[in-house]
Amino acid sequence: MEKQALYVMALQQSIESSFREVISVLKVSSDLERIGDHIVNISEWTVYSKTGKIVELSDDQKRVDENTDER
Repeated sequence: MEKQALYVMALQQSIESSFREVISVLKVSSDLERIGDHIVNISEWTVYSKTGKIVELSDDQKRVDENTDER
């Protein structure tokens, strides 16, 4: 999402309203990443509370396939 925001800024003349829109998209992207991190923590804790086993999700399980971002 950040790449797309920078692309828009580079190609279009930045006027105040569109610049604010791009900054908002970057903020939302950051917030969604943080929410995802919390979901991982809750998932790991849930498995531990039910099974007693400590699990750590791998980076592959945490990360969305990069190919989906390129669409």
